[in-house]
Amino acid sequence: MAKECQIADDIKWMQLAISEAKKAEGDTAPNPPVGAVIVKDSKLVSTGFHKKAGLPHAEREAIAAAEDLDQLKGATIYVTLEPCSTTGRTGPCTEAIKDVGISRVVFAVLDPNPEHSGRAIPILESADIEVDTGVLETEATSLIAPFSKVMLKGLPYVTLKMAMTMDGRIADRDCGSRWISGKSAGSMVQKLRHTCDAILVGANTVVKDDSQLICHDDPEKFRKRIILASSKNKMSLNLNIFSENQDRTILVVAENLRVDWLKDYKNTGVQVLEVSDESNGNPSLTCALERLAKQGVTHILCEGGGQIAGELIASDLVDEFMFFVAPKFLGDGGISVLGGKSWLLNECPEIVLKSTEMVGDDVLIKAVRNNG
Repeated sequence: MAKECQIADDIKWMQLAISEAKKAEGDTAPNPPVGAVIVKDSKLVSTGFHKKAGLPHAEREAIAAAEDLDQLKGATIYVTLEPCSTTGRTGPCTEAIKDVGISRVVFAVLDPNPEHSGRAIPILESADIEVDTGVLETEATSLIAPFSKVMLKGLPYVTLKMAMTMDGRIADRDCGSRWISGKSAGSMVQKLRHTCDAILVGANTVVKDDSQLICHDDPEKFRKRIILASSKNKMSLNLNIFSENQDRTILVVAENLRVDWLKDYKNTGVQVLEVSDESNGNPSLTCALERLAKQGVTHILCEGGGQIAGELIASDLVDEFMFFVAPKFLGDGGISVLGGKSWLLNECPEIVLKSTEMVGDDVLIKAVRNNG
């Protein structure tokens, strides 16, 4: 019975640590979101979460939040990710844990970085600190999926969001796309923007929608905006996306693109990222994502349009699909949800459906790519 109680308590406190970590989801790149909770005698002592790269890690935040250092002696700390054991912009969290006399460490998932994974365990155990792992491992693994993908594959995690009609159209014959999905779906998209650190669109979408691509409910949470463009995509500098925070806007073009208008964007502060040519003056998406990962981008939310969505799927670069299906039809003249690549039935990408749910009057379909 005592063991069962401990397991139940571990789950309870780790759930709180995960909730703490989610407070900064989308804000910590290139680091992962991490939460920590300190408990003693079954009572909460303090909580903490990593707020931003360069600031203290979650463990140190939780330690600093304790009212009395004596409370930490013999306490248990719950952390969503294995405590760091190396010196970066902050000192090793393993040392901070040892210094204050914490006697037990429970973390959900190992550090995905192969150079660091598992190193904290012998360091802590050599100091007579009990270590337990794997509590709510699935939830914590999902939380750091973008960080893990960068560490293991050198690519950002990509969530593809599309809004379409029941007949698979994202715009009408006049290219009108506002508003296919309803207000509830729009509110959910705002929440999605909070969890990513960059938003990706094609230049045609920028011109058509003239959106700022910001978190409207919290403008302080300003995500990087990535625009994929070709030689045909000269955009007016009067568009909303170029009106502010130009240094957070990245224009991706093919490296052999020789057009005079590129310097106009550079002069506003927009970063022009030149990558290898995929074909006909179009930048390589794979190369672009690799370069963006090196710049610290971990999680990209792609918001269209159909051409870029098709290219992402064809290149096997999508990790998560979120398709909002509206109860509408646009017919043959409407623009298809996917452009470019087409497949035969025996060769089409295999998708695993994860869930469906009603969001207002729309249906949200969540899925992932079947990688075997």
